[in-house]
Order: sequence, then structure tokens, then C-alpha cells
Amino acid sequence: MNFSVLQAVYKNDSPSFLDESLNSISMQSRQPKYIVLVKDGEISEELQSVLDKWSAVLPLRIIGYENNHGLAYALNYGLTFIDTDIVARMDSDDIAYPDRFEKQMKEFENDNDIVILGTGIKEFYIDSNNIKHEKIRLYDEFVTKTSQSLFKATPLGHPTLMIRTEVLKQYKYSENTSMNEDIDLWFRLLRDGYIIRNLQEPLLHFRITDGTFKRRSVTKAINEYKIYSKNLRKIFGNNIKILYPILRLVMRFLPYSVNKKIYLSDIRKKFLETKKAN
Repeated sequence: MNFSVLQAVYKNDSPSFLDESLNSISMQSRQPKYIVLVKDGEISEELQSVLDKWSAVLPLRIIGYENNHGLAYALNYGLTFIDTDIVARMDSDDIAYPDRFEKQMKEFENDNDIVILGTGIKEFYIDSNNIKHEKIRLYDEFVTKTSQSLFKATPLGHPTLMIRTEVLKQYKYSENTSMNEDIDLWFRLLRDGYIIRNLQEPLLHFRITDGTFKRRSVTKAINEYKIYSKNLRKIFGNNIKILYPILRLVMRFLPYSVNKKIYLSDIRKKFLETKKAN
């Protein structure tokens, strides 16, 4: 059984973060057959320099197009170039643990019923004093369409995803979700009876920056709420727990500084997470 990595980059991405991300792939104890890296529009010379550097080391298949179309479009485009059994996701600013791919692939090879597999994450944020703040987040080990945790949070960390390629090609990412393509995909898969599994350990360093909070636009927040409320009502009907997505929507409208403080605090951990970190 083989696998590939699907990644995208666009002009505003950080060259140093991309370099760290690709370096983490080069350090994997189990290597992908290839890495499909989509240039979502024209990129800077600095980003191109990073790609040129790693093209000499990694089995990069660099593809792209002239204008920026967003992550969902980029991933769907890149998916057409993939023919491996399994596809793994990576973002251009996250860092995989050295044994991430090995541990996830071992699960697929030992259990033919696994279709979707994520892992825990270690969130990290470096503040203005160069102090690193870290929190481990684990997701439910098994998530079905009736899991109560769906009211509170996403069932899977998108950049930790490994999924059978034929399934992802069948469902694809919706390009009309205003940067909520992952949440929409999870609900469509769950509603059709698929089970999401998550390894109960962090295997990805998930980077949080000030830009993480600033990118949370009103449009994105409203569309996220619409996706949650629509799908939760289809699955559970009218349920008092629909207040959770409403509360999350309200939080999105708080000032940047307040939203940031809540996101990095234990308040968010207690509210959103359903698993305790080891």
C-alpha cells in the first residue's frame, strides 16, 4: 500500500514556514511515493526558492495555475494528479512528527475498514516575547454521524488527514464554503455512514499565528455556522445543543485580542475538547 501527500501554497504563505513543513516530510520514517504541491496562483520568488531547494531532495510534483482560486479548488486540482492508495494532507505551515506517516499507514495496513484517519495535534503559538505556548488537542477516537461531540467542534484536524484516495476523489472538497471546505467534507462523509478515526496521540505541530485569528472573517464565520447548523439539524433534528454552534459564532465577532486570549486559554480547551491530553 502506498501513499502521497497533497499540499498547497499561495503567495501570502511564509517561506520559512513552508521550509519547515517540507523539512518535516523529509524527516519522516516512512516516505510518501510523491508529494503533489499545488501553487494556487503565482507565488513569490522566496517561496519558489524553497520549492526549488526541496525539489532536489523530495519527490515533489509541483503543479499550479496563474490565478488564486482558494484552498478547496487547489486541493481538488491536485487530487487529479494522485494515483496512490492513500492521500495525506499537509498544510504549508504545519510540522509533522517524524513518525506520523508510519503510524497512520500502519493502521490502514492492519485494518481494511479504515477509510478516514486523523491524529491529535500539538498547537503552538510564539508570542511577541518569543515564548512558545503549547497545548495538546486530541479528537474522539471514533466519530460517527450521531456523535455528540459534533455539536462542539470539528471531528478531525484537517492537516492530519489520511484518507483512501478513491473516497476523497468521489466526494472532493466543496468550493462554495468560504474556507470551510474541511467541515463540509466531514459532514458529508459522516452522513453517508463513514466513520472518522483519530489516533490518540499528537503527530502534528499545528502552528497558530496572529494571522490565524485575523483570517477569521465575518463571511467565514457565518458560513461555518450555516454548515454546522444545517448538518446538525439534518442528523439530530431540533436539539438544544445547537446553541454550541451559535456560541461559537458569537465568539467569532469578539475583538481580535479577546478572541485570541480565549483561543489560547484553558476556557476553549474545556469547552471544545472531548478528550483529555495525556
